Amino acid sequence: WVIPCSFSTQIMDRTPGANGDIVETEVMVGSRPDEHDGSKGESATQQTTVYPVTIGTSTIRLIDTPGIGDTRGIAYDRKNMADILQTLSSYDELHGILILLKSNSARLTIGFIYCLKELLKHLHRSAARNMVFGFTNTRISNYTPGDTYGPLKQLLSQHPDVGLTLTSHTTYCFDSESFRFLAAFKNNVFMDNEEEFRRSWKHSRDEALRLVKFFNSQPAHAVNSTISLNGARELISELTKPMAEISQLIRTNIALCEDRMKELSSTRLTGDKLRKRLQLSKVQLHPETLAKPRTVCTDAACVEYKDDGNGDGKVVTVYKTHCHP
Repeated sequence: WVIPCSFSTQIMDRTPGANGDIVETEVMVGSRPDEHDGSKGESATQQTTVYPVTIGTSTIRLIDTPGIGDTRGIAYDRKNMADILQTLSSYDELHGILILLKSNSARLTIGFIYCLKELLKHLHRSAARNMVFGFTNTRISNYTPGDTYGPLKQLLSQHPDVGLTLTSHTTYCFDSESFRFLAAFKNNVFMDNEEEFRRSWKHSRDEALRLVKFFNSQPAHAVNSTISLNGARELISELTKPMAEISQLIRTNIALCEDRMKELSSTRLTGDKLRKRLQLSKVQLHPETLAKPRTVCTDAACVEYKDDGNGDGKVVTVYKTHCHP
């Protein structure tokens, strides 16, 4: 095994007249704290992990990521996506992105649409040429996309600008039953229909080789494009609160100015009273010093000089280029 996994299998006595209990056995291959048993309803992969797989003279780095639509909620989806992007930032190029789907989803459920759109939202559009769809559990559909094909094709047709299509180059059908058979065999749990599992192994192996060959033929995706896209999205999200506060502050100061203009427009005010009211009070935001230092560029092209807004003519330096967050 390269990636640890665990699953449950059952043994049933089907002899005529038998009414015994179904015996359940847990099969475990390897163990890691970031891989849970998905058979209990909990998401299996808990964090992004890189597995180097050596084939001949080449090394394929398989980045195993948590799935979108975590059973624990949207907050974990955000955490998982941040974990994925953090891992990707260590690499310059990405040769392939494999989106895994089950072959028996016959409807466009809200969860189905959410998972796919959430993934596409975080990837740069240039990554589309490196994206393919992998369908799992395809033995039941004779190693074809099965019921999932229709809903997925319909969803992709609604967004032609994304550049994703379902063709033989972007569609790969796998089945993990042969691996489960071997894992159970090594744990002294024996399953029937060995020939079916052999057929499953051969087909999945051929599909895996075809997948690697296709990824080798494609230009690599520059990871910094995706990282920059998500950095901009995160920055915009973080700016929402301060921008709202600044907008409210501007409206408040405009209201104060309008009220003072109404007062000054009164003809009953004498010269002395007018002079006393020339000073206008305004509301200002005051910056707070960060708890930790940040690296900034002090080159003349990377800074701005602005009035501090206190009316004393003092100029402050604005370091607009941050080298590190």
